[in-house]
Amino acid sequence: MQQHLQELANIARGIHGIHWLSQSGAMGLAIVDLRSYRWLKTMIFTVEEINQDPILLPNVTLGYLVADTCLAEGTTLSAALTLVTGQEETVSGAECNGAPMVPVIIGDARSSASIVVADTLGVFDIPMVSYFASCACLSDSRRFHSFMRTVPSDAFQAKAMARLLRLLDWTWVGVVAGDDEYGKSGSQLLLKELEGTGVCVDYVEVIPKSHSHSRIRRIVERIQSSTAHVVVTFAIGPDLEVVFKEMEVQNVTNRQWIATEAWSTSIQYSVPASIPLLAGTIGFALRRADIQGLGAFLAQLSPVKQPNEAFVKDVWEEIFGCSLAQDWQPSSKTPKCTGSENVEKHGRIYTDVSQLRVTYNVYKAVYAIANAIHNMMTCQPGRGLFEDGECPDVTRIKPRQLLHYLNAVNFTTPVGELVYFEDNGEPSASYDIMNWHVDKSGAVNFVQVGQFDAAKGPGQELNINLEKVIWGGGWADQPAPWNCMLRHTLFGVSFVICIACVLSKTVVVLVAFRATLPGSNLMQYFGPIQQRAGIFLCTLVQVVICLLWLLLAPPLPTESAGSELGARVILQCTVGSVVGVNLRSYRWLKTMIFTVEEINQDPALLPNVTLGYLVADSCLAEGTTLSAALALVTGQEETMSGAECSGAPLVPVIIGDARSSASIVVADTLGVFDIPMVSYFASCACLSDSRRFHSFLRTVPSDVFQAKAMARLLRLLDWTWVGVVAGDDEYGKSGVQLLLKELENAGICVDYLEFIPKSYSQSRIRRIVERIQSSTAIVVVTFAIVPDIKVLLKEVVVQNVTNKQWIATEAWSTSILFFDPAIRSLLSGTIGFALRRADIKGLGSFLAQLSPVKQPNEPFVKDVWEEIFGCSLAQDWQPLSKIPKCTGLENVEKYGRIYTDVSQLRVTYNVYKAVYAIANAIHNMMACQPGRGLFEDGECPDVTQIKPQQLLHYLNAVNFTTPVVFIGRPAPWNCMLRHTLFGVSFVICIACVLSKTVVVLVAFRATLPGSNLMQYFGPIQQRVGIFICTLVQVVICLFWLLLAPPLPTESAGAELGARVILQCTVGSVVGFVLVLGYIGLLAVVCFLLAFFARKLPDNFNEAQFITFSMLIFCAVWIAFVPAYISSPGKYTVAVEVFAILASSYGLLLCIFTPKCYIILLKPEKNTKKNMIAR
Repeated sequence: MQQHLQELANIARGIHGIHWLSQSGAMGLAIVDLRSYRWLKTMIFTVEEINQDPILLPNVTLGYLVADTCLAEGTTLSAALTLVTGQEETVSGAECNGAPMVPVIIGDARSSASIVVADTLGVFDIPMVSYFASCACLSDSRRFHSFMRTVPSDAFQAKAMARLLRLLDWTWVGVVAGDDEYGKSGSQLLLKELEGTGVCVDYVEVIPKSHSHSRIRRIVERIQSSTAHVVVTFAIGPDLEVVFKEMEVQNVTNRQWIATEAWSTSIQYSVPASIPLLAGTIGFALRRADIQGLGAFLAQLSPVKQPNEAFVKDVWEEIFGCSLAQDWQPSSKTPKCTGSENVEKHGRIYTDVSQLRVTYNVYKAVYAIANAIHNMMTCQPGRGLFEDGECPDVTRIKPRQLLHYLNAVNFTTPVGELVYFEDNGEPSASYDIMNWHVDKSGAVNFVQVGQFDAAKGPGQELNINLEKVIWGGGWADQPAPWNCMLRHTLFGVSFVICIACVLSKTVVVLVAFRATLPGSNLMQYFGPIQQRAGIFLCTLVQVVICLLWLLLAPPLPTESAGSELGARVILQCTVGSVVGVNLRSYRWLKTMIFTVEEINQDPALLPNVTLGYLVADSCLAEGTTLSAALALVTGQEETMSGAECSGAPLVPVIIGDARSSASIVVADTLGVFDIPMVSYFASCACLSDSRRFHSFLRTVPSDVFQAKAMARLLRLLDWTWVGVVAGDDEYGKSGVQLLLKELENAGICVDYLEFIPKSYSQSRIRRIVERIQSSTAIVVVTFAIVPDIKVLLKEVVVQNVTNKQWIATEAWSTSILFFDPAIRSLLSGTIGFALRRADIKGLGSFLAQLSPVKQPNEPFVKDVWEEIFGCSLAQDWQPLSKIPKCTGLENVEKYGRIYTDVSQLRVTYNVYKAVYAIANAIHNMMACQPGRGLFEDGECPDVTQIKPQQLLHYLNAVNFTTPVVFIGRPAPWNCMLRHTLFGVSFVICIACVLSKTVVVLVAFRATLPGSNLMQYFGPIQQRVGIFICTLVQVVICLFWLLLAPPLPTESAGAELGARVILQCTVGSVVGFVLVLGYIGLLAVVCFLLAFFARKLPDNFNEAQFITFSMLIFCAVWIAFVPAYISSPGKYTVAVEVFAILASSYGLLLCIFTPKCYIILLKPEKNTKKNMIAR
């Protein structure tokens, strides 16, 4: 029994990123990651510790296999598949031989790699325990049901970061994230947590995986130019290393860095020159532990004693910077290693056991597996975890059985910590808050200044000792208790002094007039000494109040436990989903079949070749999609279209999936084998990464262009205050990131960002709609697929949200048939972006051939028919059933709903193009002439058996068409009237005032003896003058409209990026200047005449009022000129409206207010006698 158990228990299989590729040169250089190697050695140490434990696994010896991922998703997946398929035949331990059994994987450290591996292994229920993959996306227990981890989800870390920023009153920050799942998911969670907390984000920068120097330089320039002194990071060490190097070059010193657990206690990725720049960094770190004996175990490393052990040579050379090469030459720049160097003393981060955090997670992961096996072996019949209390077969451990016991594990580590997994494979969340203390020599001490423990509940999770914190650069004053105390007290005392002085002055003025009465001696009590005494007494009262405040309850840096900062991460169990038929997707499937048959009937495209096809239903789930794809490419599906085909099919290419998230999973897996995949609707920009998805092609444009188009549309329509709603998948998350970046560049503000959960939790959906309804943003921009939008809009109908302008993506902009009539009425006026439309000849009649009578055995026909007509084709149908019985003869062409609707063939056309692209690629392969092929030396492919790799090359050579989006134009008439009507009306107004001024001035000159001036300024002459003044403006406007009218014109504003904007321009600048100049000329003349007449006698004189009105008028329009020139878009209109209203009201109020005052309040002065009185 003992020997048998030793053979079965080769359990632990670790995948670690020991090497990573440096992008510093033209070719990648493999570099050893000492931190990752320490994690690997920790796994080995833990396995050996368990093997020596007589209690935990008696008579069992654990074994292990190790694979190097090189920090690449493809390598990680290959390594994992190699382990689980038994291709690796070497096992640690001389007693083991043969292909190993691998029931569990430990790793990977990175979230993006873990997603790829977990997606693949999950199909086979092989458990995977990660020690550092913290992406919140991995918490999806439906998609990653076999994934567990000993590191908390980033959902908690994002929450902790938001709490810290709010506590320290840092409300203006920047965010830098990595271009991977860890960075993208983490930054999204952080932005969501910051929403509603009063913390604003100045910029969000993403570090590209290519580490392009120009991009890195631009990111650092953005950090340096920003007024945000706090920089929050969500990236792994290698990504931040290149940023820190560029920071040192640009000497960016005045920043306060916030670190995640990825680098908060590691200086490995910080060059020595950049360490002083990072002094004062505050970071979140995983729980620290001391593992007894690990330091001595790590110090046993020796290339002399372990000459054949993997990685030892590379690690030794990396630690000591020397060479162990046998062909070493004395002329080499690298010194020769002796092999006896002191690794314990000079081992750098490899032997540093002072910060065992991720290392401790590796330790826990191995112990979790060992305890799960222990529970399996000690299972008593009737008390097992399986049906009827059945126990597992321990003679051959199966991954699915081990997965059950791993989920149920509950144990205490030798360190003393209780370890267990939540329902979704998550551990409890706890972080240490670390602070970088850098001494004069440049050494870094990681000092714990606080802790975040999610188990303590809202308001109690975060604790920090501010007195122990050393702050980073960028702060004029360090956050400390004294500035909290002075903030309100200094303000209170200074303002009391100011108000007391004004009060004293007021009292003196008041008393001075009372003191003029005979016998009054009041002024003796209000002399200079008494005034100062009064000011002192008033101030003294405030000082006493402030002193009592500071003594009894001083204002100090304290965490506020407001409800808006409470627990935000809610984990709920959902009831799953209800199976239904997607008629739109079925139309795409039938279109593929139609296109295949059309090509088979084409004598020119593929002569003597008949294309076949296989179909698999993904059920809108990533796991199902991957299973279906693997079944197709591995030959597990043996049924093909066409009676002439038999046997396991050759599948050189996959068409699909429609969804971005599923396409990522499948493309990641198929890319390892160079199997091409052509998608017709997966538009996520992340799929444009040709390094990661080198075998992925698509006939739909990337969301990069759609995000740009949305931002330009919003800027064109001057909608600068919007809300954004996205789906909680790759399509939604990636699209929103792109959109937010474009909106930031366009000067458009986002009021809220909401994600529609895949669980369709009613409470979450209700809260999202309430947020939309309560927002002042009328425009709602969406980035979600139809099922997500449909759930949201149903709640919109319930809450009767009618006053919103919806902006749709191509995912649902032309899918109105999906929605109920009640929803359609609310969507009136929706603006959306749609893919290029096409008419496919013959498709409509092909779709109408659907018949359950004629096609009884065709997959999906029965379900589709029942979905279309709402009836049942079940053979056991009963008359009492609520659903009527189908006859099978219903008119599908007339009542086929969205299935037979060929008026909007957009995605359908992309399916059509995808099939034709593959057919043309095969055609080009068959037509290849020797010496002119796409391969080395012009070699042509073997067309007798098409290989996926060869087809991929020819697919890449096929041209694809990008759709064009058209936008309507505004009408010309309102552009012409905008300035001309304003110009003429204002001239009439100013001409009337000018006429009035001239009359007032001449009236007093006419009082001289013998003067007959008034005969030239009668009513008729005044009207003629007004008419002539107006006529001049009318002539100017007519010439303007005839020669160069203001019309909707295409313009490319620099602040709007490279885009075409349709705006009402002035047409002729000369005409615009003449219109405004003529108004200004009349106003100046009127002002001068009124100024000369301001001292004329009699109360009848109105020149004073006209002078003030013209003064206001001229001031407004002088200020208008620079404001108009510097105000684009809607601000131009706002400036014009303000100028018109301000000048108009200035004229009315200054001229007519005095008259109204006399008429209404002083009627006794409204007489001729009073008017002519001097």
